[in-house]
Amino acid sequence: MTIGGGGYELWFIGAQRETIMNGKLAAALDLRSFEDLEQFIPRAAEAAGLDAEKPLPFLVSGGQALIEFHIPNRIDDAPHDIEMHEKIKIKFELVKTEATIVGFHSTRHRGVFTPGDSNIHIHFQTPDNSQSGHIEKLNIGAGARLCLPAT
Repeated sequence: MTIGGGGYELWFIGAQRETIMNGKLAAALDLRSFEDLEQFIPRAAEAAGLDAEKPLPFLVSGGQALIEFHIPNRIDDAPHDIEMHEKIKIKFELVKTEATIVGFHSTRHRGVFTPGDSNIHIHFQTPDNSQSGHIEKLNIGAGARLCLPAT
């Protein structure tokens, strides 16, 4: 499906709820508890002249004070459900690191391209490409920069 907005197009395939709850493994996604960022993104979008009711991508670049993240470690063909999804997560933590965070915000796509309990979905990558993953907890560092699509 494609959703267009000012200066961008967002494409997604499938739904997170299908991956985690029903074992469809095309894309396993899981993030929780980003209340500050989740509340800030629509306000920043509106201030920039964007429609905060439409889905939009965003970037956060710069120093991050804390990133707790996971990667899934699926090594067999066992049925996949929410319990298995939690079991195969390998968790890591980075403190005071440079990273680019890629995220998506939508108030209408919970369980599709955002988790069922959040309006945002975020991943990160370090500049040297040595680390990346699904962010579970984030403390954004001073001086980090939010980038939104052009209006």
